Amino acid sequence: MTMVWMRLRSSRWPLCAALLLAVAPALAEPDPLEPYRERFQLGLERFRAGDVHAAIQYWEAIRRQLGDEKAYRLMFNLGKAYEQLGDATLAAERYEVFLREADVAAQQGALDPAVQENVATARARMEALAASHARIRVLASTRPGLVQVDQGEPRLGAFCAYVAPGKHTVTVDRDTPKQRSIAFALEAGQVVDVDPTRPADPPAKPASPPPTGTPAPPAQPPAVAVVHEPPFPAYVIAVAGGVTVASLAVPWLARRHALGIRNDYEDPTTSVDRRHELASDYDDAKTLYGLSWLVPVAFAGATGALTVWYLDSAPVIVEGGPTATGGDVRIRARF
Repeated sequence: MTMVWMRLRSSRWPLCAALLLAVAPALAEPDPLEPYRERFQLGLERFRAGDVHAAIQYWEAIRRQLGDEKAYRLMFNLGKAYEQLGDATLAAERYEVFLREADVAAQQGALDPAVQENVATARARMEALAASHARIRVLASTRPGLVQVDQGEPRLGAFCAYVAPGKHTVTVDRDTPKQRSIAFALEAGQVVDVDPTRPADPPAKPASPPPTGTPAPPAQPPAVAVVHEPPFPAYVIAVAGGVTVASLAVPWLARRHALGIRNDYEDPTTSVDRRHELASDYDDAKTLYGLSWLVPVAFAGATGALTVWYLDSAPVIVEGGPTATGGDVRIRARF
């Protein structure tokens, strides 16, 4: 992949003097990428060496300084680089800018053959990306908010995310009280549109007229559903409980050890010197037995803490709404 640097040679334009005067301003106009030739070459060397991230840093810096219109030929290189990194969304965005600006340049004059070849390549890559990926198009909105596709960078405004086939989540109005999520199961080539328009604030209710005759019953609150996801699967508590029970073997073994020392001490055949040693060992064994209870106590405390944490965060759904007799509240929980 090479960068195209446009040069116009007078020997290629055997035209009449009138036509030369007409195109003289275009011939005199400098190539906007020419001052950045060295930096572009540095990025190209990094790209050829396999350091695609470094190449993108060189080229994106040039794009930000020149703007998409003047740096449109560079957008083809960026599209190839992002595609090689697996970022289909940024690759498609760079290809689209390159194709759009190349069409504008073609209307103003003939394109360099190398640019024409890149145009054909970019169109083919766009078709391939559209066929192998699903597309989530976030529409323009008069009340836009931050929109995030899966774990990608939240973005403001309209954009099109190219995603692999499968399940995806779009979060609208990220980090606001109106944040909401939309889940999709998409196939290759499928396109879905997401409208990120924020819901308008409800208008203020007009003052109620004074009651006449039988007053109307008060309005019932709408149904409400609150869901809390558990922090971990329920079997974690069962495993922790099993470990707590198993840890009771520690004080049991310590007690058996202490009893064994005492039995040796009480054995009539044990010598006096040996009994002095056993007396000291027995004191140590009793201390060890007392400390050994800290093991199951610690595991029991951890199991209890996990249980409280799980119950506080377990999925709970609270639903309420009007019924024929007045109201109804239902609570469903999974433990």
